[in-house]
Amino acid sequence: MNERLRQFLAAGAFACAPYLASAAGFTGAFQPSMYSDSKISDGVQLIGGQGLVQVSGGPGPSDLNLSLSFNSLSISLPLVVVDNMATLASDTYTVGNTTVLDTYLFSDGNNMALAYVAQDQPSQAISFVVSAWQQSPSFADANSAVGQWMFASVVGDNNLRNLGDGFEAKQYGGFNVVDTGSGYAIDVPQANLHVPLTIAQGNISLASAPARAGSGYWQVLGWTYGNGLGALFFVGNGPNDIADVSITLGLVTQVPEPETWATLLAGLGLLGGVAARRRRPR
Repeated sequence: MNERLRQFLAAGAFACAPYLASAAGFTGAFQPSMYSDSKISDGVQLIGGQGLVQVSGGPGPSDLNLSLSFNSLSISLPLVVVDNMATLASDTYTVGNTTVLDTYLFSDGNNMALAYVAQDQPSQAISFVVSAWQQSPSFADANSAVGQWMFASVVGDNNLRNLGDGFEAKQYGGFNVVDTGSGYAIDVPQANLHVPLTIAQGNISLASAPARAGSGYWQVLGWTYGNGLGALFFVGNGPNDIADVSITLGLVTQVPEPETWATLLAGLGLLGGVAARRRRPR
């Protein structure tokens, strides 16, 4: 098993996951929007377009086969599923002149996020592909994204050039999506983070890029959501080094408003009363 996967399990990184996926929760053929960069050493220079992702079951109940095609990239990889995440079964995977350094695929049963990082031989160039999509589009209303969100499961690599660490489980807190009156934004005042967004039909992206985010910049954000669940990724870089590239991805859940909690609890109380009456002997 991937050594970093062992570390995630030991840390209980997925204890807050809203949906514990089996391999079946990942499978299917998808044509999502993707972004890639073939060489991060000259800064983030993104190519966007439609790709192809095919995920099928592997030899074991927790095994998957991932086929990824985008631009000149076409590769098949074996993955292993743990809860709502699938990753490489080994620390790296080599196909021809390409060494796959990391691959992560998240699923909550509908929202999915993908990150693929590789190094070319012998050029040593590091490349990546990222994407987020829905198995069944939610076409969610923009206003339904407004509110507080929490990371349920998240991994990130703070510097893709540093091959010694790779992706790690992250412990991020909550963040707010706010209606500014002229649009929407991610707002985390304590982190000096206010990033304008474009929201349409269950998809969230940056209103403009690059976007100042704390002490650095976000080059691209992809986020799908619906029914209080979502999957996202963002690619950033540091303020003083264009080749200091980071990727974060994972699953998020929306925190219900107090009125929603009250309605939910009242409904559960009503159901409990009905059940008690049904059990009462005549």
